[in-house]
Amino acid sequence: MQPGCSKEELKKAYRKLATQHHPDKGGNAEAFKEVSKAYDLLTGKRQLTRAERAEQERAQRPATPPPAPSYEWESPKTYNPPRPKPRPPRVPEYVEYTYDQYDKCVACGGKGKIVEYCKTCHGTGNSIHGDEHRHVVLERCKACNAKGSRVLFICVPCAGRGSIFVGKLKKGYWR
Repeated sequence: MQPGCSKEELKKAYRKLATQHHPDKGGNAEAFKEVSKAYDLLTGKRQLTRAERAEQERAQRPATPPPAPSYEWESPKTYNPPRPKPRPPRVPEYVEYTYDQYDKCVACGGKGKIVEYCKTCHGTGNSIHGDEHRHVVLERCKACNAKGSRVLFICVPCAGRGSIFVGKLKKGYWR
């Protein structure tokens, strides 16, 4: 067969070779299989398998193996990790801060104010009593107006705080 032949010529050639090599007509079974494969491939009914493609590529390659790559020997390189830089010497530092100083008030003895708690609500601001049906009722205390206490005395020099401002002081520490 020549390349570029028509389908009819291909079919005639296949039938001729198939009858010649058919095992029932006394032909070679392997040759018949090869003829059938070739016809199927040429007509597009079948594609080559991976193994068949590899076999064809091996047949097309030249018989001489490719030259082996040449390598030059290099001495092994040693790894020297970078050394950490030493820390600079620590220089101590003095940190100063200021704060307010308070002393106990002399006039009130540090009490600041005198508070009297309500005797009716005991300082809670709520009074509890029962009604005629024995229900518990919670109301705002009327005696102290729900405040719970009343102030009897406020120290004037310390304004009721119990301490007097002396001044600002400086202190510090080494860091």
